[in-house]
Amino acid sequence: MHAAAAGRTDADRSADSVQVADTGNVQASGQAIANSGIIHELTVIRHEYPAARPPAGPDPSRHQGGGRLGRPIGAWDPHDLEVHPAADPAGHPGTGRGDLPAYVMRRHDQALARLVTAAADGESGFAVLVGGPSTGKTRACWEAVQPLAARDWHLWHPSDHTQPRTTLEELERVGPRTVVWLNEAQHSLGAAGAVGGRIAQAVHALLTDPRRGPVLVLGTLWPEYVTAYTILQRPGMPDPYSRLRELLAGRTVVVPAAFDAAALKELRDRAAAGDGRLAHAATHAVGGRVTQILAGAPELVRRYEQAPPGARAVLDTAVDARRLGAGLHLRADFLRAAAFDYLGDDDAADLGEAWFGDALRHLTAPVFGGLAPFRRVRRRPEEPPADDDAFRLADYLEHHGSRLRARACPPESFWNAVAGLVDPAEVARVADSARRRLRLGVADRLYGVALDGGYEGARLFRAQLRELAGDSTGADRLAGADLDRGDLRTLHLVAGMRRASGDWSGAERLYRAAVGRGDVSALRPLAELRRRAGDEEETARLYWQAVQGGEHDANVLLDASPPPHWCWWAHRDARPPLDEADDYQAIRQGITPYWIERKDRADPEVAERLCRIAADHGTPSALLELARIRRRSGDTERARRLCQEAADHGCGPAGTFLAELAEENGDHEDAARITAQFAADQRGVTLRWYVEAEANRGNWAKAERLARVDLRHGSTLALRLLARLREPRAPAEAERLAREAAGLGDSQALRTLAVARDAGNPDGAAQLAREAADRGDPYGLRTLAKARDARDPDGAAQLAREAADRGDTSALGLLALAREAAGDAVRAERLALEAVDCGDDVVPRVLARTRARATAQEPRPGRPPSVLERVLRAGLGPDGSLPPG
Repeated sequence: MHAAAAGRTDADRSADSVQVADTGNVQASGQAIANSGIIHELTVIRHEYPAARPPAGPDPSRHQGGGRLGRPIGAWDPHDLEVHPAADPAGHPGTGRGDLPAYVMRRHDQALARLVTAAADGESGFAVLVGGPSTGKTRACWEAVQPLAARDWHLWHPSDHTQPRTTLEELERVGPRTVVWLNEAQHSLGAAGAVGGRIAQAVHALLTDPRRGPVLVLGTLWPEYVTAYTILQRPGMPDPYSRLRELLAGRTVVVPAAFDAAALKELRDRAAAGDGRLAHAATHAVGGRVTQILAGAPELVRRYEQAPPGARAVLDTAVDARRLGAGLHLRADFLRAAAFDYLGDDDAADLGEAWFGDALRHLTAPVFGGLAPFRRVRRRPEEPPADDDAFRLADYLEHHGSRLRARACPPESFWNAVAGLVDPAEVARVADSARRRLRLGVADRLYGVALDGGYEGARLFRAQLRELAGDSTGADRLAGADLDRGDLRTLHLVAGMRRASGDWSGAERLYRAAVGRGDVSALRPLAELRRRAGDEEETARLYWQAVQGGEHDANVLLDASPPPHWCWWAHRDARPPLDEADDYQAIRQGITPYWIERKDRADPEVAERLCRIAADHGTPSALLELARIRRRSGDTERARRLCQEAADHGCGPAGTFLAELAEENGDHEDAARITAQFAADQRGVTLRWYVEAEANRGNWAKAERLARVDLRHGSTLALRLLARLREPRAPAEAERLAREAAGLGDSQALRTLAVARDAGNPDGAAQLAREAADRGDPYGLRTLAKARDARDPDGAAQLAREAADRGDTSALGLLALAREAAGDAVRAERLALEAVDCGDDVVPRVLARTRARATAQEPRPGRPPSVLERVLRAGLGPDGSLPPG
């Protein structure tokens, strides 16, 4: 077992070691962190993530001639590119290889067509289609690239997109006139650890290297992945997706779950022309959900919900394995062992010895349209033979089941079976999920298995668990093992935990060990500990030593009340200059608003120069961010100038900001001129200024005409705004406009209307929020839950549970914090433990910290630990049972 880990280099392991640290539950915990502050024990500080080096420019000769990567587009079978086969109703059989029903063009196809035309003319391009499962994303990409087939373009599909390192290596060989096919891009661009960032960087290098173009990169993602990748982290928080966030900016194309009226008309016309599969879909689709009918989704769901006990246990096992970090291909021996506790006692007694084989036969038998819940994995010729078969869960069922089981935590047999997975990285990912669900004993054991298999990255969080359990010796041993191999992250994490818990001497000992290994970043926290101990002279010496070592964070080292002995070591005017090489490197890797603000505090003129360099290198948003900083400081004229520069570099949102500045200055005509100019140029600015003005005058017809002008430029923002403005006096009209916007992919329109409707029609508001959630936007349910919490805590909790079931797993945690603030400790604790089963362990720690501060102010000797304190200290049992009191 774990033979694949043998022979790996230290560099490989070092890159892998970031993986576990980067797989924090962004969706479940990101909003809780944003609302609650940084929880030091659960994060790794900023400097612990070494910057990835830009890849060296590839040799153009590698991409020419007989070594050309991929195959001619016309040589591909679309099903081999993961285009879903269309369900065939009885009497309408397909014609075999590559057989697909007629294609119906929709709005997103126009955006893809423009990209393909530009690629054919020699301009490289990149787009990621964003939509739920079985919405037609992959089929749209396939149809879009067909014009390139006649122009001698090749298409390259990663040989195994579940192995991101292989994808990264193959990307380096991509040459001109190639379509790069990144279906399910979470396996490549979103890969955990440093690898995903390096793939994003390699794609950026491919797109910007004229020697390798033209190329066209197409990917697909579910909306929840895009949300996770584009959340802007707070300063000091790990930011594993910074490079991907920059790459995705302005390059996502929404694929709606439902056909709009124009597409439905074309569908009916094509069905009438004799396409039986389209005719069946047109007859049976509800709410315009045509692609789901073609993909057999309703039949798959019916097979899931009506499965006999053995088959349902195996299905639930597969769903849990995928959502908690296991790979795409699930081995039969794992499924059999893991599914045992999913069976009830009566069901287990009724099933015979052959129950598992019967379950597999049931799950691999085709349903309506030739599809099945499980697909047996076909092994590649170069792969070694395996002892048993592996299976892949149907995409739609993975998505459906993940939401159905969002608040469920697996039983003990599942965790036991995970230890037998072949890939130690998979074991570590599932251990992360156990840790976030406070199954601390399970997580500790699985991290140990991953370490034994050669996955060095598991050591970081195993050390955290050892420290939380009070095993300082074990944590020291793990930190020392990483220190011996040159990895200081574990040491910093454990040292930070000891600082937070008041063990200053233990923290100081670790920081001194890091300094002894040449770690400059340990000097600052060590200096702070010495200051706390009253040793001002050594504090000053350590600060100055940090500055000499390259720690130029002036707002921390120089501007934060330096100690009296500082003058013995340095003068303010003797500060080292900004390191322009480091700044240039940061610009290339992708800068953040925090980086810009920090540079601006150090030297405003230098900050402007650096932001202009960033704009010249493809990040004009840097100038816009600096303009916002100038506006906050009251310098509106300089803000306007910087914003104009950003706009001149092609930053669409800068137009909105320019119009806002003009409005604030009372120059309404100039605001209208700017808005119209940018809307005409299709640079991301909407006509909402005009729409709102006309609506306020009561000119509803004119306001709607303007909103539809906005639609022609690809924006639904004005239509969404108009729906909200119409709600008080014409709710039916408001609903019509919001549903139209939602049909074009803007599900936020329904959420916005739900919030506006809540005060006068709570039931109607909840129904709109549920409809928005069904379209991929569950955040309206969370918003309604928070709004109703004060007047109806039980109803608010139910809405939060609905939000969690539909993908917003942070809803329960945020409501728990609201209950705690309201003084309802019992409900807060109950909701926090429910959030834990969704994978959010941040909120319970926030509650524990809040209560610890309150207890410190009003000591109660002899008070027994609360349930929450016991759970945080000892963890939950594998089956979710509470620790003994």
